[in-house]
This record gives sequence, C-alpha cells and structure tokens, in this order.
Amino acid sequence: MGDTNTTSHRLRLYPPHAGLLAGLDVAGILAAYFLAYWLRFGEWASPFSGSLWILVVVAILALYVMDMYRMDDSRDPVRFSGDALAAAFVIAAASVFVVYIFGKDQYEPIFGRGVLLVALVLFALWAALSRWLFAKWYQRTSGVIHWLMIGSEESVARFNQDIQEMALRTSPSRHVSRFEAETGIDRIESWIRDHPERSCIVHNDRSAAELQQINQPERPVPILSVTRYYEQYWKLLPVDHFKEEMLHSSRRNLTHDRTGFRVKRIVDFLIAVVALAVVFPLMLVIGVMIRLHSPGKVIYRQQRVGLNGKVFTLYKFRTMFEDAEKSGVQWSDVDDPRITRLGGLLRASHIDELPQLWNLILGNMSLIGPRPERPEFVSLLQREIPHYLVRHIVPPGITGWAQVKYPYGSSVEDARHKLEYDLYYIKNHTLRLDMTIVIKTSMAMLKRLGR
Repeated sequence: MGDTNTTSHRLRLYPPHAGLLAGLDVAGILAAYFLAYWLRFGEWASPFSGSLWILVVVAILALYVMDMYRMDDSRDPVRFSGDALAAAFVIAAASVFVVYIFGKDQYEPIFGRGVLLVALVLFALWAALSRWLFAKWYQRTSGVIHWLMIGSEESVARFNQDIQEMALRTSPSRHVSRFEAETGIDRIESWIRDHPERSCIVHNDRSAAELQQINQPERPVPILSVTRYYEQYWKLLPVDHFKEEMLHSSRRNLTHDRTGFRVKRIVDFLIAVVALAVVFPLMLVIGVMIRLHSPGKVIYRQQRVGLNGKVFTLYKFRTMFEDAEKSGVQWSDVDDPRITRLGGLLRASHIDELPQLWNLILGNMSLIGPRPERPEFVSLLQREIPHYLVRHIVPPGITGWAQVKYPYGSSVEDARHKLEYDLYYIKNHTLRLDMTIVIKTSMAMLKRLGR
C-alpha cells in the first residue's frame, strides 16, 4: 500500500521557490559582507573578489546540506527560523576551514575577524528572519488547507486528537488543520472536485492506485498514506502503522547502505580519537570534581543492549549517589532525587557522556543512533511495544533523532514515542540528517549550559 507517484504524493517546494530562497541568501550574504567590510575599513569591498565568492558558495552549500531549501507546509515558521540559526553555525565552521586553507599564507582582508565574524552574525540574523517570513508567506499562499482522511468518523476523530496532542508536545505554536472523514468512493470523488487546490488526501485502508483513478488528471490532489504523512509532517514512523518491509523501500537506510555503514564507522572512530585527545584534560578535571563532590567511583559502568541485541559495557561519568540502585533497577528522570547536584549539571550539558567516546573507539556505539537501553528495560519494552527490537539492527548512539526530538523519557509510553523517531532515522538516514542531529545536539547543550 504505497503512495502514488512522486509528482503528486509529496507536497514539496518547487524549484522556483528554492531559487527565490537561494537568491535571498546570496543577496543577504553579499550585503552582510559589504556592510561588515565597510564598518571595518570605511570602504566597500570589491564585488569581484574571488575570496568573497568562495565564502558565498560555502554558505549556500552549507544551507543546502542543512535542508534549508525545502519548503512545504509541514515546516513551522519558528522552527524553520531556528534551523537557519543552527545552519549558521555550520556556515561559520565551514568558513573558518576555508580561511585556514586559503588565508593561511597570505592575508585577505575579508578573512579578518573584524569582517568575517560580523558578516556571519549579520547573515545568521538575516537567514532566520527571511525564513520565518518565507514560511509564513508560504503557509498563507501555498500550504494545504483542505485535508481529507479516508476512514470512519471515530477513527478520524482519534487521529485528529493524536496530531493535536503531538503539536502541543513538539510545536506548541504550530497550527494544525483538522481532517475531514469520508469512506465512499462517490463522496471522495465529489470532495476532490470541490477542493481542487491546496488539498491533500490521507489514506490507510485503501489502495493508492484505486484512489489515483478517481483523481483529476489535469489537477491531481496529492495522496499520502498515513505513514507517509507522519514521515513528511512529523518526521517519525508510527509504531501502529509500521511494517518491517518498509525498511526495504528506501536504499538509503542504514540496513541497506553497507558502504555508508562502513564509512559511518570510520568517521565515528576518527571523531572519537580526536575528541578524546582534545577533551581528556577536561575529563580529568571533571573526575576530580566528582570524587570531591560525593564518595564513590568516578566512572559509572552499566550493561546496555547494542547492535543485534549484543550486550556491552557503557561508560559514563557517575551522576548519582553510589547506592542509587540499592532498591533495584528503575527509570531515571530529569528530577530524579538520586542525582547529585554536580550530576545534574553534567547531565544537563551531556558532559557526563564524554567517557562514551571510548565506546565509539571499541565499536559498540556510534556517534548517532538510537539510545542504548538496559537489558532489564529491553525485556519489558519488547513485550509492551511492537517492533521495539528493530532499533537494534543499527548501532546505538551517543545522540540521535529521538534524543533531539523527544524530551527525557521515563515510562513505556515515552519509550514508544522515542521508538517512532528511531524508526524514522533508520529508514531515512542521510548525511544531512546526521548533521542536523549533531547541530541540534550542540544547540541543546549550549542552551542548557547557559541556564
């Protein structure tokens, strides 16, 4: 039961809109550099500077990698704006790399901190504001406003309630349109005639081919399956609608792309070695602080379930009191009274996870993937949640899509929601998605450190 062809099933940004956004970015980057150059030197930079256009190309490529040129009505203006700010960090890192490569042996005024840093800040503000305005405009003029879900009134009412609750949990400011309910072919055909524009049909129990036959060939209404709707609009795969054969429909997922899988392992190893060398002095300081703050071991060792269900030892800085589990294994929550004051700070900033770099070197974890769970909880969750063990077909990660999209979980229901994001990541893995997770994790760490 798949979606219809790619020209009609996906409500996507068409090339003219992508070109408009790219044009706004080029104008914004040039204006930011010209203004920064003028503030620094009192004159305008040359528009024919090769160095300037290298930085422009770097910025556009970084925005493309961060998915800043896809526009559909699933993008919340506030989140789109926030994603643009996150993309600015990628642009800054890429620009610094370019400066090191091209400006190492000869001085380029546009590479100076007084120009580069000011320009990047100005452009970050421009990128965030322009995307907020663009998303608002798109929703007003091009977004879907007429939704039809094929099903009984009761099932559609439950579906409406689910997506309203999801919106409150993930995007409180986001407006979510309600779905109408219909079942009869004649009524569906009539609805399509009455709503030829800015409309979409979501189905679960009908053949996509059957629905396509009653569509209007001159102006077809997009048709999505329920699972495709959740993937496109909420970036998750619902457990109730998931089938394991869905993983075979996408060659880019981690279970099929063996070359990508091996490259991911090599990158994990290199990142872990470099990061461990850089942060090792910090880890020594943290170890001393933990020992002085409360009695007990500095490094906490715990059994976790990894790739293909294999149990391994996970290493973290101890954040709880030494006898925290004297009453047995239990869920850990953000406000858990067993957490020490220093441990709370380490958890909030994710610094307690630095020893997991050793797990990356050993190969039993990846930088990005589903969060590894304890064997005791896996035994419970696989009985309570369908398809739970699917998350073990890829290596667990220090951070992941579920970790950045869903708050700290401490119940079976939380584990269910997090699994839905893990399933999405496994099926839709790309380098772009990995970069997005890294940026969102970094932003979350900085936000928590700033509290």
